[in-house]
Formats: sequence, C-alpha cells, structure tokens
Amino acid sequence: MSERHLRIALYSHDTMGLGHMRRNLLLAETLAAAPERPAVLLISGSREISRFPLPRGVDCLSLPSLYKDSQSRYHARSLDVPVQELVAVRSTAIAAALEAFRPDVFIVDNVPRGAQHELDRALARLRQAGRTRCILGLRDVLDEPEQVQREWTRSGNVDVIRRHFEAIWVYGDAQVNDVAQEYGFPRDIASRVTYTGYLDQRGRSVADAALHPRALSGAIGAGDDAGPAASREHQARPTDRWISLVSFMGSRYDSNVNRDLVPTRSVGMVSGLGLRLQAGGDRPWLATEYDAAVHR
Repeated sequence: MSERHLRIALYSHDTMGLGHMRRNLLLAETLAAAPERPAVLLISGSREISRFPLPRGVDCLSLPSLYKDSQSRYHARSLDVPVQELVAVRSTAIAAALEAFRPDVFIVDNVPRGAQHELDRALARLRQAGRTRCILGLRDVLDEPEQVQREWTRSGNVDVIRRHFEAIWVYGDAQVNDVAQEYGFPRDIASRVTYTGYLDQRGRSVADAALHPRALSGAIGAGDDAGPAASREHQARPTDRWISLVSFMGSRYDSNVNRDLVPTRSVGMVSGLGLRLQAGGDRPWLATEYDAAVHR
C-alpha cells in the first residue's frame, strides 16, 4: 500500500473579482512545493480556475458560478436557476468532495461560512469526522470596520469560528494593520490569529511579448466593470491599438466594450496571470512596458 500523503483542501467562493482565487492558487503552489509533497485540492466558485497552470500535486474542483452585484445580492452567473437552488448544488458538491478527499487541513478564504453559508454542511461533517484542522485565511484589510462587524454579527461568524476553526491566518503584518484590533475580535478569537506576512508573488511567470509604441493596455480584473472603464480610458487616450486584461470575458464584456473601441478579439490566456488577452489590431501582442498606470 502506498504512503498516504498529507492532504490539503482550499476553498474560495469567487463571487466577485480574482483576489480570492489567486490567493488560494498561490498558497496551493507554495504548499505543493513543500518537502511533504501534499495533495492539494482547490475548490473554487469560478470555472476560470481550470485555465490556470497547476503544479503537480494540485487539482481543482470548479463549482457552478455565483456573482455578487453592487448591492451585495447573489445571482447565478450562468445557470438559469434560482440562487437558492444553485447554492444548494454548490453546498452539496463541497460537502461530498471533502468527505471523499478527507483532507488533513481545510483552508477557507475570507468567509467562514462560505458564500450564502454554503460551507455549513461541510464544516459540520468535518467536525464530526474529527480528522481535519480548519483554518480561516484573511487578507489584512477586509473593509470598513463597522461594515465588517455588522456582517460578521449578521452571519454569526464568531460562533462559527469558535466551533470549527483552530486558527486564523492573516496574510499581512500586524505592524501595518492589526486585524484583530481593527475589527474588534473577541479575545479568544484574537488568540487564534497568526500573521503570516505578505504572500510572495515574485515567482509568478511573466508573459513574453513585443511592445507596440502606441499600445494602450487596461487591466480590468474580473471584467464586471470592464465596459465603462475600458471606454473611458480609450476615449481619454485615443489609439489604434488597445488591449484589455480581464478574466470573466463573455457576452456582457464583449457587447459593452467592443461597440465603443476598435475591433478586438480574444486570443486566450496570459500565462501565469490568469487573464485573457483581448487584442485590437492585426496580431496578438501584450505590452511589457507602460507610460502610466491608472486605477480607481
């Protein structure tokens, strides 16, 4: 019988943006390189996770996608089903995957109970089985303290952490932002916090491409706000060549952007960035230098 490797599962709800997924991908890459050679399962709420390069020992489970609108309401991204039914599908899939995978460690990104409390069933089963250590991973800046405290109170997060999580990893430095103090963690919850330092992204690969002298590039994250942002920048800096780096490109992005910009086409993923390249002009290209960076 072969030796059973350490097993680690990571969860990110991925209902808005790329940060949660990219953070867990970086953790998975780092963990997979450890001497123990753990088996690492990424559970993600975004189908785009399957397009990232994964090292040996890492694989992913992609859940049917949710997205959160500007009013913090959840919707099905693609499936034409009520959001409650989609959450039930996701919750069942997560619990079944963890029951079969039997992780030694389960790392949950940002939301202790998952999107729409979809982790409740899985956390209860893991606790009953008694073999898995659960860890909550937090970035060092969550939101306005009052908003975080309201949300945590409404979701019962403190009680969930007490029951299910042995540790809280904060991906930051307490000297920069003391999360436990900033967000008013109770003493017993604060005692579980470990500051890991900032995650090192220098090892991510860099795309190789030629620079056009009049290139305009816009990195627009997941793409939910891509249309208006891209149009504004193109109007402010007219050019016959435009690329936009987005992730969740689809009909909403294409219809919003392409009607206002020079003709563009999708030419695939940028290695290591997890971003698709939307290029205008006669050939695919990607700027490797820039004159200015604009963000909102």
